[in-house]
Amino acid sequence: MSDLIILSRHRRRIFDSIPSLTVDERMVYINLDTVTRKYLRNKKSHRKVGYLLHKAYFQSKGRFFDLSTAHKRDINSAVKRLNLGSSYSFEPSEYSTTLQNEDKQHILQAHGWHAYKSSFANELMGVARLLVARRYEAERILFSLLDHCWAKRVSIPSYATLTKIVTESMREYESSVLDKWHQHSTSSLRELLLNQVHSNKTSFSLSHLKTIDQDDSLQAMSRNARILSYCRDMFFAAESSLTSVNLMPEGIRHFSDQISKNDIAQLRRQKNEANLSLNLACFVQDQFYQRQDATFIAFKKVIRSAVNMAKKKDQTVKAQREEEHLEANRQVVDTAKQSRAVIREIYTISKDGKKPLSQRNEQVIHLIEAFFGEGDEDDISRVFDTFENDLINMQKRKGYYHYLFDQHTSLIRKLSPALRALTFDSENSNPDLIEAIEYFRSNESESNKKAPTEFLNESEKELVMEESNLPTISRWKILLFCAVIIGIRDKKLILKYSYKYREDQSYLIPLQEWLADRETLIRRANLESFVDGPQVLEKIGRHLNQQYYCVNDMIDRNEIEGFQKRPSGWLLKKLDADYDNSKFIPTLLSNHKAVTLYELLAEIDKYSEFSKVLQTDKSGKELSSIKLKQVYATIMSLGTNLGHHNMARAARNISEKQLRDTEKQWLSPSSLSKANEAMVSFIQSLPLPKVFHNNEGELHTSSDGKKITVAVNSLLANFSYKYYGKEQGITANSYTDEFQAFFNINVHTSSDREAASMLDGMVESTRALYPEGEMRHWHSTDQHGFTEAVFAGMHFINVSFAPRFAKIHKQALCTYDDKTKQAMKGRVLKPGSTINRKSILSQWDKVLHLMASIKLGYCSAAHIFRMMSAQSPKSDVYKALQGFGQLLKSSYILSYLEHPEIRRHVQKQLNRVEHGQKLSEAVFFARQGKLRVGTESDIQKAMLCKTLLKNAIIIWNYLFLSDYCCQLDDSQRQEVINSISNGSVIAWAHVNMHGVYDFDRLPSKSFKSTITQMRALKVA
Repeated sequence: MSDLIILSRHRRRIFDSIPSLTVDERMVYINLDTVTRKYLRNKKSHRKVGYLLHKAYFQSKGRFFDLSTAHKRDINSAVKRLNLGSSYSFEPSEYSTTLQNEDKQHILQAHGWHAYKSSFANELMGVARLLVARRYEAERILFSLLDHCWAKRVSIPSYATLTKIVTESMREYESSVLDKWHQHSTSSLRELLLNQVHSNKTSFSLSHLKTIDQDDSLQAMSRNARILSYCRDMFFAAESSLTSVNLMPEGIRHFSDQISKNDIAQLRRQKNEANLSLNLACFVQDQFYQRQDATFIAFKKVIRSAVNMAKKKDQTVKAQREEEHLEANRQVVDTAKQSRAVIREIYTISKDGKKPLSQRNEQVIHLIEAFFGEGDEDDISRVFDTFENDLINMQKRKGYYHYLFDQHTSLIRKLSPALRALTFDSENSNPDLIEAIEYFRSNESESNKKAPTEFLNESEKELVMEESNLPTISRWKILLFCAVIIGIRDKKLILKYSYKYREDQSYLIPLQEWLADRETLIRRANLESFVDGPQVLEKIGRHLNQQYYCVNDMIDRNEIEGFQKRPSGWLLKKLDADYDNSKFIPTLLSNHKAVTLYELLAEIDKYSEFSKVLQTDKSGKELSSIKLKQVYATIMSLGTNLGHHNMARAARNISEKQLRDTEKQWLSPSSLSKANEAMVSFIQSLPLPKVFHNNEGELHTSSDGKKITVAVNSLLANFSYKYYGKEQGITANSYTDEFQAFFNINVHTSSDREAASMLDGMVESTRALYPEGEMRHWHSTDQHGFTEAVFAGMHFINVSFAPRFAKIHKQALCTYDDKTKQAMKGRVLKPGSTINRKSILSQWDKVLHLMASIKLGYCSAAHIFRMMSAQSPKSDVYKALQGFGQLLKSSYILSYLEHPEIRRHVQKQLNRVEHGQKLSEAVFFARQGKLRVGTESDIQKAMLCKTLLKNAIIIWNYLFLSDYCCQLDDSQRQEVINSISNGSVIAWAHVNMHGVYDFDRLPSKSFKSTITQMRALKVA
């Protein structure tokens, strides 16, 4: 059986070809260092040249090549370095294989590398097996093996060798999984699963199982709970067999996709029933996990809505009561004043020794009788009683709970089926909560038997037990629903089978694996420079201490641009960025005839070849022209928000079914992400974008969140009157770099902060487009993208976080040691606290464990950081991240003050991403820019298609400007390039998003009846 075709022919050729060295690379790699000079002494000329070429190509690609294909310019450079004269001609045939092998071995030893041997092939096979088990795609496995060779300092084998390893590991995995499944699954289990495909008598059809209703209505919640219970029972029947197969979560989802992506007719045509039953078992588990999460999210949305409604009602009633009690309040104030005056007068009389005691007593009695003799003491007593009751009710939040309990009928009907269907992890959850949930599920909860109340606090217990028209058990259930939400948030309640709400440690690299292979995992995660925690902290801390002295001295000398001292502190004036998006480039582009979005997309594909990474055909065949048109139409349908129905109506010879089938087959979130990466890589390969570089050897990126209304039911969307009015929506984080390429986008619920999602996007970008360590990488957001823990997370991926603070003077500063804190007393910038080094360092290994898990793809940074930030109390690991982040934030703020160019660069980069959001609105124009899809996957696809269209526009702009510059002479060209560098290529006025009108094509006949027949129509 032949090996997999992982790369296209063109990319395979590049992989196995001698590298094309740049001028700078030839200067660095083809050189005569001390070791090389010593080794080449007394060697013949052809061997010297051959050695330098082998060494240069090895340094560039980590492997050796046949020198018969060496580039002439590289040979000339080697000859020049060796002073062999221009007449010398290198003949590779004179360089024997024996001598080459000897020289290659010396090159390896000089660089501390090893030759590729069979023993290392076995190690690569082990790595490949692990990656296959995690269902990495073949291309990603190939390049992961390449990275492993670099990490282990072993010469890289050929493409064919690596492909053979990937192929064998994938086939071995699939064969092993099927064998285990056949061995550990029973025929009755396989039949039960296959009935879901072949029988029409199952409780729920496969199509029902594939779709999770995004609504939180009573009907939808009840139906989802029934399907969840069905999936749970099916999963429990298959759990032991699946456990024996030992699939990783990624493996489960991979096999599950084989069911999700095929319709019932396609599944019924499959002949390998053992394979089909395994896919169905994985589909059941995947659905069970997804539905557990979805059910809880809907549960949480319903409770939050009820809680918000109760709070709003409570505030409204309190405001009304305050208005109603205004006169009573005045009466109380007057009474208090009068009482004080009477008491003072009584005190004066009692101290007057000149008057006899009997007179003083008589006067005091008269005063008291006068005070209480007006007949309004009952009114005053009632006012006092009302005040006292209000205070008690406020303390116990009785008003809020009263309005929450008023919703008990709808809440109990909606949420009871969901809570009964959820499966919790009793071993790792709070036993009081588990006891209450088990009681709720039992029939006893409908009887008069006393319900467990240990999960409630004292005031809540009083609320349950007090006299009320509302049944005690109803109040108890409402408080249980609220406790479930809080318990999940604080990790006191764990879902046993879930993607989002499991026990914390289950998301990380397994502890045994971490302890056994810590060094290798740290190296693979590029965390070697962070291993020594005390050294890392001290280096940053000492630098921060110096910054405090330096910046305060600059303030004293009035040397900080825009810094203003105030009696109560200080302010920082905003500096204008050197950025203009309104002049030269848009004017130049607008002179060109408008180009339609379809023409633009198709043309850009010829250059960037983004469509090639969308194909899933293992034969490596390219998409046909007909299929390409359907792909373009589907991308535009999703990316402009037209939708398949409207696109099919507007396009000729493309049906709605073709668009849906194309989306299903070709456009997954992962494939669209790769297509965007291909576009960004193409932008990076062009010379013109480099004029936007701030500093050589540095990279500056930015991200910004945008609220988008969702016009259909969606569990991801939340209500927010401020942003969506009476509708609901999500937040989409968009990322751009200095070249104005949009390299990522991710979505999250609008109630969550952008910071965790931003970190997730940056982790993804450093894996492919912007590898760590190649250059200093800055990333900017506004204040919504900032938390101190995220400051620390960014540091561990070697990205310098540079947010723009709205009120930077209000940010808390800290210092590394108490000595500096004391020394800064009385200075303008003074730290308010000292970091707790002991607590940070005590968690350092756990922090490394967490960051390695994130960087190696075991868990999502967004999920794990959001989960940790929501917990109350915070975990020790999260506190350590916050403490470390405080140190980094303080250092950044002082640098931000000291260097005005940092402020300008941050402002410029944020201007770019904010301008990019306007391009998003222009591209995503249809249906008022409101999303008409509700699942997270579908929303992500729409956002990725939009980003792909944005990048296509950016590429077209660059190519147009490059073409324009090519037509100019040198002096004109430089003037134009200078004008371009001060502007922005984010321009779209020249792009026709809506299509063109064809006036040359005569309209076809639309009606079957003649005009005479229509005029003769009888309507009465």
